[in-house]
Amino acid sequence: LVQSNGNVVGMGFWYLAYSMSCGKYLYLEDLFVEKEYRGMGVGKAIMYSLADVAIQLNCSRFVWQALDWNAPAIDFYKSIGAVVCDGLTTVRLDEKRIDDMFHTY
Repeated sequence: LVQSNGNVVGMGFWYLAYSMSCGKYLYLEDLFVEKEYRGMGVGKAIMYSLADVAIQLNCSRFVWQALDWNAPAIDFYKSIGAVVCDGLTTVRLDEKRIDDMFHTY
C-alpha cells in the first residue's frame, strides 16, 4: 500500500505461484493508483517494492497481465524494463461455465 495523508492512494495485490518450467514466481493480480496520483512515482514505487519481494523470495519471474488497449500502462511497464509477451491469450471459465463443465464430465 502507498498512503498519503492517511489515505490509500495505491496498491499492488500479489501472490506467489508456481510453474513447471520456471518454479516459483510472483504474480501481480492488480496494480491500482488513484488517478490524481498517477505520474507521481506511486506505481513505480509499488513495482520496485514488489521486485524486491521477488528477489527476497528467490522468485524466477515477476509476472502480470495488462489489457492490450491500455497503452499508458503498457508504456509504463516497458519503462521499468518489463517485456510484453506476444502470443499469450487469457483463457478462463466463468462460474456458469465451470458448473457446466463439471456436470458434463
